Amino acid sequence: MMTGPVAAGGLAVIHIRLLPDAGSPRDAVLQVNCAKGKVPPDRPGDGVTLVIQGGGPRFDEQVSGRTVFLLRRPGPNAAWNSPTAGDTER
Repeated sequence: MMTGPVAAGGLAVIHIRLLPDAGSPRDAVLQVNCAKGKVPPDRPGDGVTLVIQGGGPRFDEQVSGRTVFLLRRPGPNAAWNSPTAGDTER
């Protein structure tokens, strides 16, 4: 049973929308990789990448530093996606 945050590895893939000061919004994919534990051969190190869809600059240069995810047990105030009274499935 976890008593506090636990360090964990993994890959977070986040779809985002960039809203520049000038020009139209652009969709992009932000990936954050933590190579803690058993990792795939194509993801040997920690890092962050940003790829703008439809072309544009790529931010995928390997830089030094460490990335880690912290897992924690949800507290009593955590929002859950559970049905409330009156909700019905259709």
